[in-house]
Amino acid sequence: MNERIKDLFNSAENPEEVIRIAKRNGFDVELKNNKELNEDDLESVFGGARYLRENYASYSVVVRDKKTGAILCVVPY
Repeated sequence: MNERIKDLFNSAENPEEVIRIAKRNGFDVELKNNKELNEDDLESVFGGARYLRENYASYSVVVRDKKTGAILCVVPY
């Protein structure tokens, strides 16, 4: 993921904004129950793994690369 997209996700003020940024830039977006996510899956995710330990939300917005299916960003929802 390029630096511009990382900066956009980083500057998002809420999960809805992350969804808009992802869709506008051609990424897949899904809402996942946090029980479906584990640290191994999120190890290389930009800003991802820390949410599992600190998150009090039940769900997260998961942004994926359409070509590779790799998780790019995870935000508590």
